[in-house]
Amino acid sequence: MIPIFSIFDYIPNLIEGIVNGKADTLLELLPENNEMVNRISIKNVQDLCTALEVTYHLDDKRSREKDVLIEEIKKNIKKTIADFSKSHSEIDVNKETTISSAFQYLDYTLKQKILTLYNENREVADAIVSKCVLPQVDETNIASFVKLRNNKTHSGTVEWGDSAKLYAPLLAIVYAGFFKYIGLPDEINYMYIIADFLGGV
Repeated sequence: MIPIFSIFDYIPNLIEGIVNGKADTLLELLPENNEMVNRISIKNVQDLCTALEVTYHLDDKRSREKDVLIEEIKKNIKKTIADFSKSHSEIDVNKETTISSAFQYLDYTLKQKILTLYNENREVADAIVSKCVLPQVDETNIASFVKLRNNKTHSGTVEWGDSAKLYAPLLAIVYAGFFKYIGLPDEINYMYIIADFLGGV
């Protein structure tokens, strides 16, 4: 547990984040009861993937270099479509095709977003991996974790393998992301997350 005096100055931000729904996906990850504390279901994996996606976009004031590049690609595509429309009036791109809307959700893959979040919160994730002797959080293992979610979503199949072993460090990253969002300094953030996660080991 985090002593209240350590985060006292950040309580207004915490309350605001909860009221504004910024903590919803994090709260969804809380176990339903004590029996579920040390168990992982495929729904937990799906919910964690959703929470990681939300965490990546949590602080819209903070712009990553790669996010800027994505926006640049979108602008260039829109300009190309607009130029095409001007020189080819025989087709209404917006009404007769899906070309314009196809790029509306152009973004990085969930795997890449998780890898970015890991690189931003490496200290907290690596501490849990080391203490619990878990697989390294890397591109290959992240891809396997996302595939676990995708297989259940698209084909209804679940092949656990070692993928679920990344659950704890990835969950810690979601906590770290939310606490960063409310302004909690990294040294306090990481110290208490690591203590909370490893206290139950």
